[in-house]
Amino acid sequence: MKKILLILLITPFFVIAADEQNLSDQELNSIQDRVIETWKKIVPQNLNEYTVLQDVYKDNNELFLQLSLKNVSKDDFNDETSRATLRRNAITKYCDTSENVNIMLKLSKKGFPNGLSYVYSIGDDKPFVIHVDNSSCQKQ
Repeated sequence: MKKILLILLITPFFVIAADEQNLSDQELNSIQDRVIETWKKIVPQNLNEYTVLQDVYKDNNELFLQLSLKNVSKDDFNDETSRATLRRNAITKYCDTSENVNIMLKLSKKGFPNGLSYVYSIGDDKPFVIHVDNSSCQKQ
């Protein structure tokens, strides 16, 4: 299975506010809402030849990215090796602390302290969810 790239958008408000050390619940909620509102304006969005960002939402300080797969068979989607690769790539990206990390991913860690969940689906099959948060990095 080819790598699935996720292109994330950023708003100036989010950059400024998420960089603060101590955010109140209200400030954090406001930042999250603005990010979600911005993304909602562009969905559905083709991210690459395999992935479409269908929706973005939050729950309990966690960011959810609802993704549908195209040009992928149901057998490939349900293959444990493919899923393990998706999971490994999500964890590696989330836990990367180098300067080359996507700025949106860095800020999402601060803006959504309970992590990110990638909700992959194909057709009517049960979604495959990959959750990553700071504890994922300790398991690497």
